Amino acid sequence: MPGDRTLFVPVDALKQVLHGVRAQEEENRRLQARLEESRKRVQLLHSRTAAVESHLLEHRQSAIVPSSVGAFPNAASKGLQSPSATGSSMSSAEAKEQPVDSSGGIAAMQKRVLQLETLMALAKEVSAQSSFNSVIEHTLRATQQLVRADTYTLGILHERRNVIDVFSMSRSTIEDASSSSSSSKFTFVNEGFLTADSPTVFGRVVMTGRPLNINELAETYQLSRSASPPRALLCLPIRNAHRAVVGVLQVASGVHAPSPDDASSTASVPAEPPLLAPSSFSEADTVNLEYIAVIAGAAIWNVVLSRERQTAQHRIEGLLKLHRNISMENVSSSVVLDQVLSVCHELVGTERIGLFMKVDGEDELYIASAADIVRGEYVPITKGIAGYVARTGETVITNDAYSHPLFDSTLDQKTGFLTKRILCLPVKAPDGSTLAVLSAVNKVDGTDFTSEDAVFLNYAADAVGISLHKASLHHEVKTSQKLIEARLKLTTFISESTDIAEFVDLVMELGKDIVECDRFGLLLIDHFKQEIWITPHVGGESIRTPMNRGISGLVATTGEPVCTRDAYKHELFDPSVDIKTGYRTTSVLCMPVFEDQSLTSPPNVVAVAMCINKKEGAHVVAFTKTDREVMHKFCCEVQFALGRLSLDISYYKAVSDCVAVSGSDPRALKRKGSTLGMDRYSETDIISSIVHKYCHLGTTEDTAAAAAAAVVEKKKGPMSLSELLPAIKKLSQEDDEVPFPREIVFAHRLNEPLDRWDVETLTLSSSEVAMNCGIIFRAYGFLEAFRISSEKFSAFTTNVANYYRSNPFHSFQHAFQVMVAMHIMLRTECRRYFSGLEIFAMLIAALCHDIDHPGNTNDFELKVLSPMALTHNDDAVLERHHCRVTFIILNHKSAKILHHLDRERYKRVRQLIISCILATDMSKHFEKCKALEGLTRRQLTDKRTVLMGILMHAADLSHQTLPFNQAQEWGARLLDEFQNQAMTEAELGVPTDFFMQNLEDKRVRLIVQLNFINYVVRPIWLPLTSLCHHLRVYTDSLEHNYELYNKQLDKEKHATSTPASFGPGSPAASTSSAQTTGGTGHAPLPVTPASLRSTHNL
Repeated sequence: MPGDRTLFVPVDALKQVLHGVRAQEEENRRLQARLEESRKRVQLLHSRTAAVESHLLEHRQSAIVPSSVGAFPNAASKGLQSPSATGSSMSSAEAKEQPVDSSGGIAAMQKRVLQLETLMALAKEVSAQSSFNSVIEHTLRATQQLVRADTYTLGILHERRNVIDVFSMSRSTIEDASSSSSSSKFTFVNEGFLTADSPTVFGRVVMTGRPLNINELAETYQLSRSASPPRALLCLPIRNAHRAVVGVLQVASGVHAPSPDDASSTASVPAEPPLLAPSSFSEADTVNLEYIAVIAGAAIWNVVLSRERQTAQHRIEGLLKLHRNISMENVSSSVVLDQVLSVCHELVGTERIGLFMKVDGEDELYIASAADIVRGEYVPITKGIAGYVARTGETVITNDAYSHPLFDSTLDQKTGFLTKRILCLPVKAPDGSTLAVLSAVNKVDGTDFTSEDAVFLNYAADAVGISLHKASLHHEVKTSQKLIEARLKLTTFISESTDIAEFVDLVMELGKDIVECDRFGLLLIDHFKQEIWITPHVGGESIRTPMNRGISGLVATTGEPVCTRDAYKHELFDPSVDIKTGYRTTSVLCMPVFEDQSLTSPPNVVAVAMCINKKEGAHVVAFTKTDREVMHKFCCEVQFALGRLSLDISYYKAVSDCVAVSGSDPRALKRKGSTLGMDRYSETDIISSIVHKYCHLGTTEDTAAAAAAAVVEKKKGPMSLSELLPAIKKLSQEDDEVPFPREIVFAHRLNEPLDRWDVETLTLSSSEVAMNCGIIFRAYGFLEAFRISSEKFSAFTTNVANYYRSNPFHSFQHAFQVMVAMHIMLRTECRRYFSGLEIFAMLIAALCHDIDHPGNTNDFELKVLSPMALTHNDDAVLERHHCRVTFIILNHKSAKILHHLDRERYKRVRQLIISCILATDMSKHFEKCKALEGLTRRQLTDKRTVLMGILMHAADLSHQTLPFNQAQEWGARLLDEFQNQAMTEAELGVPTDFFMQNLEDKRVRLIVQLNFINYVVRPIWLPLTSLCHHLRVYTDSLEHNYELYNKQLDKEKHATSTPASFGPGSPAASTSSAQTTGGTGHAPLPVTPASLRSTHNL
C-alpha cells in the first residue's frame, strides 16, 4: 500500500554498519581525549614559560657581574639557532656539554610548544581526510614537516589480498613542489605492492608488529625499495582502533629518489645545496613518528569503515530495489532476470553475470543470460562449476578458476574471455529445490571474491528464486485456465459444427497458445492408406506423407512421444516439409492422440500433435517436462473431441479420397453436393464406404446403417407442421399420465444390449456412452415428446461427458451404469408408478448425479474447508454442486433440451432432478432404508417422490449387484479413490477415516468390500426386491458376489498363514475382527451412520 511501506534489510549488513559507526565514534572520542590532553600540556607549558621569563627578568635586574649580560644573549642565540639549523632538538649528550642557559631553555620550550601545536594541526588535517589518496598524501606531508629524512614511505595493508600497497615521497620531490607556485601539491609515487609475509622491512614490521630501525636490520631482510642500505631508517607499524596492524610508516636518510623519470623529480635543481638528512633519528623523531602513525591509523580505519558503510548501504539499497521491483505484479521471468542481473552487478561489481537455468526433466543447463555469443545455448549439468552447483546446491568460490578441478574452459574458448575468479551459487525455490545457478565472474576492481560477496549475492539469488517460483505458479494457473477454455471451445465447436478443416485450425490455434510455441500442427492419420495428413489453414493445400517417415511417423506407429532440442540431429527427422514450406524446425515436441476409449490394447493412434520451436524471447529453447505434461492434457481434450467427430472425420477422408480422383475441393463438395464430376458418388455410397472402412463391427455398424437409411428416408420429404402438431400434443399429454402409457421400444427389439441388466459399461468410450444415452431416450420417445433435436441432445450429452472428470470410479461410465440400472428398474416393473415426465427427470438425474465429481468425499470437503463447502454451507456439498453444474449445462444455448417445456412442467422437472440427485447423499442412507421398510406395494403410487429417491439411491449402489467380474472392477476403482484421498489427507495433515486406511493390503480391501455389501448395499436392495419382485436378479447376483468375496478372503488368509478368529460373514464377525486387530489396520470397523457421511456416492 502506498501509505504503508515496509523495507526489509539484511540483519548482517545492519550489524556491520552499526559496528563500523560505533568503532568510528570510539576512535573520535579517543582522539578528542588526546587532543584535550595535549591542549592542557600546552597551557601548562605556557604558564611555565611565563614563570621562567619573570624569573629571568628578576635575575637581570639583580645581576652583579656586567660581563655576564653580554654572554647570555650569545648563549641564548646559540641555543635558538641549533634546533632551527638541524631541524631537530639537541641530543641529551650535547645538552650536558653546553652550559646551563636559562634563555636557551626558554627557546627550546617555546620550540617544543610550537611543535606540539604543529602536531595538533597536522593530526586534525590528516583525520579530516575521507579518501585513501588524501590520507596518504597528508600523512607523508605531516611526516616531512616533523621528521627530516630523504625518503618517506607509507604502506597500507590490504587484508583481503594479504599484500601491502607501497606509496613513497622523496625530499627532492617535496622541495621541488615547495619551490614551485603555491598551487602545486605534494605528490606521491605508487611503488606497487609487497606480500605481507615477504622478507622485507615492511613484511617484518607487519608480521611482528614492532618498530624497526637501521641498527636492528638483519642481513637476511631486504629493504622495501632500495638497492643499497640507507644511513638511517625508522619503520613503525600503523594500528587501527583494535590494535591490529593496518599499515607501515617509514622514514629513511641516505637514499636516492625512487625514479629519476618520475614527473615529480623533473623540477630544476635549486641554486643552493639542500640540507643533509641526519645520519640517525633521535628519540624525538621516534615520538613524532609514533604520533603520525597513530593519527594515520585512525584516518585509515575511518576511511575503511566509511567505505564499508557506503558499500553496505549501497548493497542494502540494491536489495531493497530488487525486492521492490519483484514484489510488483509484473511476474514476467525475463523482466525479473534483467532486474536481478543488474542488481547483481551493483552488489558485487563483477565483469560478467551468468544465469544457468535448470531444464526440468533434462540433464542440461540453459544459459539464460551471459555473453551474447553463448546465450541460449545448453551445457551439460555434469560438467563445470555451474553443473556441480546445480547438482549439489552448494556455493563455490574460487579466485583461481583455471586451477579449480571442476572448471570447464569451453565457454572461455567460445567467447575469448579470460575467467580468473568465479563466485557460483544456486537459485532455489521456496521448497529448497534448485531452479538455476547464478555465476559471477571477475570483480571489476580486480579483488578476490569473499564470503561477504557470497552473502549479498545469495540475497539476490533468494529473491530471484522466489520470483521464478512465483512466475512458474502464475504460468501454471494461466495454463490451467487455457486448458479449461480450450475444453469449452472444443465442446462448443463439436456441438455446433462438423467442419474438419475449421476444427483442425481451432486445435492449432489453441495448441500454439497453450504450449507457447512458434508452430503447432495436428496431423490426422489414415491407417488404411498408411498416410499422415498435414492439414493446413482453411483454404490451404494439405500435405500427405507416408506413415513410416519422420518423427511424426515414429509417433504414429509406436504411440510414444518424442521430444528433441534439435530436430536435424534426430535420426528420423524428415526435412521434406521444411523444404516445401521454407521453415526451419529446431525444437520439437510430438505426441500421439489416441482413439477415445479404444477397445484395442494398445489404443489406436488417430492423430499426432506436434509443437515446433518453443520460444523464450528471441531464442528457441527446448521443451521441458512441464511442457510435455501440458501437451498431454491438451491431447486428451483433442482426443475427446476427435471421438465426437470420428464419423465426420471419416466422411471428410472419404470425400477427400473421391476429390483426389476428380481434383475438386472437399469443402466445395460439402457445400454444393455432387459437382465437378462427382455425380457418380451419392451420399449413401460415401456413408457406406465410411461404415465399411472406418467403423467398428457390431452395434456401430448397425447404427451407421440405420443412419444411412435415415438419410435415404429423409429424402422423401419432411412432414408438415399441421401433421406434426397432433402427434406432439398427444405425446405431451401421455407424459403427464400415470402409469407411463407408451411401450419402451428399441430399434433392435429383443436383441438390444442396453435392455440387459448386466450390460458392460466399463469398456465403453465416452462417445459410445453418449450415443447409447440417445438410444435409451429415443426408446422412451422423449426426444419426440419434448421436441428435442438430435443435435441439441448430442450437445447435451457431450457437455455432460466433458464435465465428468477422469476419476477411477466417479466417471462418465459410472453415471451411465447408474442410468442403465435406473432404466432396467423402470422397464421391468417400476414404470407403472411414474409418469413420463417423472421418468424423463429420473433418467437425466441418473446421468448427471456425479457430474464434475472431484474424486473425494463430502467429509473431505468439510475437513479442508474447500470453496465448494463454503459455497453450499457444509450441507450435501457434492450433491448440491452436481445440481448446479447440471443446470448450467441445461441452460446453455446449445444444450437446452428443456427448452420446449412450459413454465410449470419445467419447474416440475427441475424439482425432480434436484430431488433425485440429492437422494444420492450417503448421509441419508439409513433414513431411506427405514422409509423403505415401512412401504407397501399399495402405497407406492401415492409416495412416488419417496420411491424415486429410493430407486435413485439403489441405482447409485448397484455396481456390487452386477456380475462378479464387473462388481470386482467397480469395487477396486472405488477403493482406489479412497486410497488417493487418504494420501491427500496425509499430505494435508487432516485425519483419515478408518475404512480408508491400509488399502494397499489385499485382505483389507476384501474386508472393506464385504462390509460395504453387508452394511450398505443389502439394507437398501433386499427390502426393495421384496416390493419389486422382478428386481431379484440384482440381489441374487449380490449374494453370489458376497460368497465369492468370502472365498477370496479365506484363500488370502491361507496364503499368508495369518490366523483369524472370526470370518467376515456376519456383522458380529466383522466387528470382532476390527476390535481384535485394534490399531493395526488389518480390518476396518463396521460401517456406521457416522462413517457413511464420509462415503459420498459409493
